[in-house]
Amino acid sequence: MAILDTAALLAWPVERLSKGIVATSQLNELEKVSVEKAMLIESIDLVWISPDEINLAKARNAASNSGDLTKLSAVDIDLIALCFQLNDELFTDDYRIQNTLTKAGKSWKSVIQKGIDDVWVWMQICTGCGKSKVSKSDNKDSMCSHCGSPLKLKKKKR
Repeated sequence: MAILDTAALLAWPVERLSKGIVATSQLNELEKVSVEKAMLIESIDLVWISPDEINLAKARNAASNSGDLTKLSAVDIDLIALCFQLNDELFTDDYRIQNTLTKAGKSWKSVIQKGIDDVWVWMQICTGCGKSKVSKSDNKDSMCSHCGSPLKLKKKKR
C-alpha cells in the first residue's frame, strides 16, 4: 500500500485503508476533525511511522524549492518526508503537497479530486506598486525592492 494523507483517511472506506502508511502526527489532525473517525482509524490495520530528521529536512527543502513551505502544515511536511524516506507514492488531494512532490520528482495520486496538471510557479506581487517577479522561495516576509511594500504570493497564470 502507499502513504495516505488525512483526506484518504476521512474519505475512503475502512477496507481500502488497510495496510496503508500514515504519519503518527495525523492522529492529532484526525481527532480535531472527528474523534469518532480517529478512534475508528486507530482500530484498523495501518502502519504508523514518524519520519526521520534527514527526510524531514529533505521535505522542508523540497517545499521551500517549490514555494509551498509556509502554506504546508507540520503534518503535510511529515507526509512529504515519508515519501522521501520510503520512496513510495502519497495519496493526497492537497494541491500544495502535490506541487511539492511533482517538483521533487516524487509520485502522488489524488484521493477524490482531479489534482494538479503541472508544476505551479509562484509569483511575488507587490501590494503597493504591483510589480511582480517569479518567487524562488515562499518567504512571506519579502518586501518590494522598488517601493518597500509587502509582497504577496500568487500562482502564476498559464
